[in-house]
Amino acid sequence: PLISKIMVKRVITWNLFSRANRTENRLVAVDIPLLYEVGLKMRILFGLVVVVACKPSTQLARLMERNKDLTQEQCQNRIDSQMPVTDKVEAADVVIWNDSNMDDLKAEVERARKEVAGRVKGWGVTVPRVV
Repeated sequence: PLISKIMVKRVITWNLFSRANRTENRLVAVDIPLLYEVGLKMRILFGLVVVVACKPSTQLARLMERNKDLTQEQCQNRIDSQMPVTDKVEAADVVIWNDSNMDDLKAEVERARKEVAGRVKGWGVTVPRVV
């Protein structure tokens, strides 16, 4: 789609021009809801992928709360039309679990931030996770 072409252009421009005059390391976050669905061309642009995930029951409850005009079946169909969260978690470099309250989410984000910062070196080269 057109949006992926625009994003590719912006990422390449940023990599080539804006980073050339900097001496310190910075992290850039890009929110791409359909990163895995778009395909490999988007995935290879990013050295590290962070996925925010929750249990399917939490996902359904939140979707129903946000979309009161949809039935439970419609909400479930919307979820089923997407790549399963378990597959996204498996493909991610870092996972932020968002099944609980805001304090727990903040702690998860801080843990993920430290993990990402510890793995990004120099010009966006990432250190692979060793399991």
